[in-house]
Amino acid sequence: MKKIIFSAILFATIATQSFAQRLSKEQAKADLQFCYDALKVAHPSLYRYTKEEEYNTIYKFLDARIQDSMAKEDLGELVNTLVSTARCAHTSASNAMKAKSNQFFNFPVVIYNHKLYARSIKENSLDTNLVRIISINKIPAIEIIDRMMMLKTGDGFNQNFAEAFMSQNFNTFYNVLYSTPDACPIVIATDKGNKELTVERVKKYSSKYKDYEWDGANTVDTMSGIRLLRLKNIPDTRVLRVKSFKRVNTTFYKNAFAAMKRDSVKQLVIDLRGNTGGNIDHAFYLLTNLINKDIYMYTERRKAKVAPYLSWKGKAEWILGKILYDVYPKGQRWSDDNGLKYYRYSYKTIDTAHFNPHIVVITDGMTISSGSLVAAYLKYYNNAEVIGSESGGTYTGNNGRSFPEVLLPNSKINVRLPLFYINYFPGVPNYGRGVAVDALINPLLDRKSQEQIIHNQLLNNVE
Repeated sequence: MKKIIFSAILFATIATQSFAQRLSKEQAKADLQFCYDALKVAHPSLYRYTKEEEYNTIYKFLDARIQDSMAKEDLGELVNTLVSTARCAHTSASNAMKAKSNQFFNFPVVIYNHKLYARSIKENSLDTNLVRIISINKIPAIEIIDRMMMLKTGDGFNQNFAEAFMSQNFNTFYNVLYSTPDACPIVIATDKGNKELTVERVKKYSSKYKDYEWDGANTVDTMSGIRLLRLKNIPDTRVLRVKSFKRVNTTFYKNAFAAMKRDSVKQLVIDLRGNTGGNIDHAFYLLTNLINKDIYMYTERRKAKVAPYLSWKGKAEWILGKILYDVYPKGQRWSDDNGLKYYRYSYKTIDTAHFNPHIVVITDGMTISSGSLVAAYLKYYNNAEVIGSESGGTYTGNNGRSFPEVLLPNSKINVRLPLFYINYFPGVPNYGRGVAVDALINPLLDRKSQEQIIHNQLLNNVE
């Protein structure tokens, strides 16, 4: 009897959970419209890279796909697509999609130029460790990439951030979008034509590759998310490897720049690969150690009634943002007749008269937000040499600063919404591209090959 009662309760619980994750047609449509209305009211640059007419067309297309009741994860795909249409790396949806499997492909994946590649597939007996994937489980690779690219975007028109992000998180998003058997057929391209492999998926992905660990380098100093390195064969060069910008790094910078001045460092490499941002004020603190003039940041936000679209957490974040950016900091503020409020903040240079090294900045598709800001300012003011691949964040600005949460009423999907647009260089044309590189490093090269190219470039600079 107890077993029967327990089974009945279990069945009722599963049925309730299953029902709770399914939305009626009306609920799904209401959530999609709620999301778009919130973006239109509060997003600081919704139509900067996608025209309003085009955005409306995409919204209507997504709305038309809701023909009946639907699972929350299916609505999540539509919401992610709508959000990514803004071409803003800082606008995203979470708590939206659920994985269909916990099995993984146990090899690194690279998406580059809208093609899918894999390294070191155990079942592949070819000599090369990089192969192009034609299909997975009979689904063409181009279809997989197209679907993934609809869910994530960088700033502006380049796809570097989306491709780099999906490369790092391929298993997660693949499992969200597709159901796949544990023994999965994969077709790869070879010199002799296409070849099909049966690849065993595993419980845990274990990468054998360490990204961006500098060979032949001694660590001079290190702190959370940041390292200062000395290269053995280029003694007058230092590498500042910055993974993110944090408040705790002020003392580190003071000590690092004092040491580099003392050692008469002639070349400074700032490695921003994989740097997705962090505290913007401390990004500017780094810049004031290198740029020999006062620099400025210009921001703008919409003066709109945002509160109706925010969760309680989002309202708290919004109030905190207003205190931090409207009340507390010193700076100029003014408004126009179009419902926009503008801000201008200045950052005083630290004495750089006795430290003027040749600056090399390394970027990739994952360099966004404060990471791309630093690269852009150094290129603009110091004519820094940029190598690697085009940054995911644009050269002229990005959204950010404050991120109140929008909670869709029926599905409870969270939408992360930036309230400010940060304009780096007013008057500089905005083409929607990232920080351009002076020397391109092909992302398909393995880590050691990329580091060798960088070393050779640094050696040429000091010869």
